[in-house]
This record gives sequence, C-alpha cells and structure tokens, in this order.
Amino acid sequence: MSDGTPRRRRPGRSRFRVGDHVRIRSAEQIAATLDQDGTLDGLPFMPEMAAFCGRTVTVRASAHKTCDSINLAGMRSMDRAVHLEGLSCDGAAHGGCQSRCPLFWKDAWLEPASERPADSPKNDRGGDGALTQRSARSLRLHGRDPAQGTFSCQGTEVLDATSPLPLWSARQYWDDVRTGNITLGALLRGLPVIVFNKFQFLSRRFLPPALRIRGGRLYPEIVGTLEKSPDVRLGIEPGEAVEIRSHREILGTLDTRGCNRGLAFDVDMVPFCGHTSTVHHRVEVRIDERTGALKRMKNPCLVLDGVVCEGHYHRFCPRALDSYWREAWLRRDKRPAQEG
Repeated sequence: MSDGTPRRRRPGRSRFRVGDHVRIRSAEQIAATLDQDGTLDGLPFMPEMAAFCGRTVTVRASAHKTCDSINLAGMRSMDRAVHLEGLSCDGAAHGGCQSRCPLFWKDAWLEPASERPADSPKNDRGGDGALTQRSARSLRLHGRDPAQGTFSCQGTEVLDATSPLPLWSARQYWDDVRTGNITLGALLRGLPVIVFNKFQFLSRRFLPPALRIRGGRLYPEIVGTLEKSPDVRLGIEPGEAVEIRSHREILGTLDTRGCNRGLAFDVDMVPFCGHTSTVHHRVEVRIDERTGALKRMKNPCLVLDGVVCEGHYHRFCPRALDSYWREAWLRRDKRPAQEG
C-alpha cells in the first residue's frame, strides 16, 4: 500500500556508449527540454555549457552513476547521461570557480553524429533566447544568489539529480562493462578491493578493535601518524614538470585523519605515486558543493595534467574529477627532457 510519498523511477540507461560520436543539440532544442529553473530531472544546464551547442564530441564515459561528493555517502545513480571528452566547466558563470568539474550531459541534449569531432563544423553561438534565460536561472536554485557569492551548479545539485545506488546493486557493474567505462578484467580485479574497503569502513563502526582487520584501515594505506602535518611550499608554478613522491614519502606527510593541512590524500591518488606530470593550474577559489558558497582556499593546492580520480577504489565512478595535490606530495622533475 502506498504511503503517498512520490517515488523516483528507476534510472534509465543512456543510448550512448564510450567512443560514440555525438552532436550537442542547438540552443533552441536544449531550451525546450528544460524547466523554468534551467534543469532537466534536477540536473542544471549551466551557462558555461551553451558555448558547446552544435559541437560534435566523443563520449568519454557513461554517467549512469557518480560519487556523492556532498555527503560522501557512497554512489548515486543518474538517468540517461554521459560525460563528453574534454568538456569541463571553466567557472566563468560561477565566480571563477577553479574546480574544473567534468560536465554531465543528458541524452536529451545530444544526438548521434556521423562525422568525427575533427570534421565537425563550428558550434553555434548558443547564447541567445530561452537557453540563456533558463541556464541563468540554474545559478539561483534553492535561493542562492551569485551577487552574494553563492551559486548552484551541477555539483551542488547532484543529490537532486540522482538516487542512491547501493553497493550490492549488480546492474551498475554490468553497466560499467556494457557501456565501455571499464573492462571485465578491471571489474574482476577491482571489485574484491572495493568490497574489502566497505567491510573495513563498517568494521570501524560496529566491531570492537580486537576483531578488526588491520585496525579497520583501507587498502591501500592512506592514513599517517602525525599529529600536525608539515607545511611545505616549493613555489611550484603552472607549467612546471613535477614528479609525484612515493606512496611511503606521502604517508610521512599525513596526519591521523589522512590529511595534510586539511586536504585528504585519496585512495585513488595512490596509483599515480612515482609518476611525472605537468602542473595545470593552482586551485585558489572553488564552490563548496554543500552550501554553494564560493570560497577562497586557505591552503591552495595544485592540479596536474591528466591526473584525475579514475574510480578504481570508488566503485568505478566515471566522473574523473581532478585530484588535488599538496606541494609536500610533489618534487620538481629535474630529469632532462628526452629528444623526440
């Protein structure tokens, strides 16, 4: 018997797979899919996205699920959406937010394309009429006011645009492989570790210390022993080549919460230890997804080219958010450049 509470229908699968070429629909077509607040199924179409109207792009990943980046309470399921290759938010309409979040694109905003992205004609302006008005309203959801330094965006609305996705839902893993997000081999290698880490998390809540495995610590290790983490400033600038320190070296900079000056070292950063990269930019201002407030970071961090969360330990989340790095976790790469 129904209690009268509205129930969200089961999210549908996107018709697009990894590697498909799609054309982003015109501004007029997209505007017709949006409500008066500039959203579709709770997901905002943001002003920064309008510049891509008409462009042909390759599907990078199916967005059938995403991490809960607000409450940090597991995974969420999204209805008919994808991530497109190379398209992220530049923060132009959000006070200059430097988070560079990958954008979610609903199937309704896309259509199959026969041409490759390189052959695509120039995109239309995407900046006139109803789409401009409605996407601008998407900045003000829940009473937020850009003039007062608060914004709504796809990140702040991820809970409204998704539904909870439990660990034991088998369909999500089939969709991970079916859509091309991961291989079957990656699933078989990664799922046991994900289940183990879930057990470790629960053991810290419900088991006495004597019954916990490794004290309930996650794999790989991401917690240090320091009471106060070091403040290391090397003056590394965007464009510089850096080497990510070893896992052991980084553990030596972390406190007992797994943080260095408040910034957590995430399990999906461990696979990059020992790798080299180039600094893309320094993150100094970003939107707090819990409140929508644009905040200046007390301790700015660095983003590295091509170094994103690959979801190995986060149930294969395909969002690919930038990883944030402290200078204490890096060193300048002084090796001579190889000749081509």
